Amino acid sequence: MWPEERRRRGAPRPAAALRRAGAVLAVAAAAVTAVSLGALPLTALLAVLGLVTLTLPFLYLRALRRRTSVGGEGLSAFTAVMGASAAFWMIFAQSGSVLTLFAERHTDRLVLGFDVPASWLQSAHPLFVLLLAPFVTRLRGGVTTKVAGSLGVAGLSFVVMAGAAFLAREQRVSVAWLIGVYLLYSLGEIVLAPAGLALAAAVAPPGFANRFLALNGMFAAVGVVLGGQLYRLTSVLPLPVYFLLMGTAVLAIGAALAARAPRLRPALPE
Repeated sequence: MWPEERRRRGAPRPAAALRRAGAVLAVAAAAVTAVSLGALPLTALLAVLGLVTLTLPFLYLRALRRRTSVGGEGLSAFTAVMGASAAFWMIFAQSGSVLTLFAERHTDRLVLGFDVPASWLQSAHPLFVLLLAPFVTRLRGGVTTKVAGSLGVAGLSFVVMAGAAFLAREQRVSVAWLIGVYLLYSLGEIVLAPAGLALAAAVAPPGFANRFLALNGMFAAVGVVLGGQLYRLTSVLPLPVYFLLMGTAVLAIGAALAARAPRLRPALPE
C-alpha cells in the first residue's frame, strides 16, 4: 500500500506503530520493576489494569468515531452488540474459578475407584468444541440473533448450576451437571466467537479492519474482568443464589438484545 493511501485509509506508519509499541513495553517494564522492588503494590497494579480494560474499548470507540466513515447508527449498533457479548465472556471466564471449585468441593468424581481431579473436567470444553463445530457451522441467522442465542445458552448454564448447587447442599452431586454446563458453554462459544469477528470485520471501513477486530477482543476482555470481580460475591452469597442471579442477569441481557434486534439489524451489515 502506498504511503499516501495508507494515510488516507488511517493505517499507522511503521515508525509510529513501533514508537507506540515501544512506549507500551516501557510502561509495562516499569510497572513490573516497581512491583518487584516493592514500590508498587501488586493489588494496585491489578486494579489499574482492570480499570483500563473496562474503559479502553469505549475510549477507543470514541477515537474511531472521529476518524472513520462508519455512521453513528452503525457504530452505536456495533457497540450494543459487542457490549452484550461481554456478558457471555463474563460467564465463560468463570470456568476456571467457580466451576472448578464446585467440581472439587461438591461433585462425586469417583470413577471405578479413581478420584478424577477436578481440573480434568475442563477438558470437556475443548472436546465439545471439536465435536460440535461441524454442526454449528450450518446454523443460519444474523449476528444479533446468534449473540442473543449465545447469551441465552450462557445464562441457562448458570441457572442449571443453581439447581446443582441447591442439591449439593445435602450431598455431592454427579459430574453430569458440570458436563452439561460445559456443553452449553461450548455451544455458545462456537456460535458467538465467529459471529463477533465477522461483525467487526464487516463494520470496519477500509484500513481499519485490524482495529475493529481488536475491539472485539477488548469487549471479551471486559467480560473476563467483570467475571473475575463478580466471583468475589461467592464469599457473601450462597452458591445457588449466586448462580441464579448471574444466570438470570445474562438471560435478561440476551432477551433485551433480541428485542432490539429489529432496530439494530438495519444499521449492521449482517
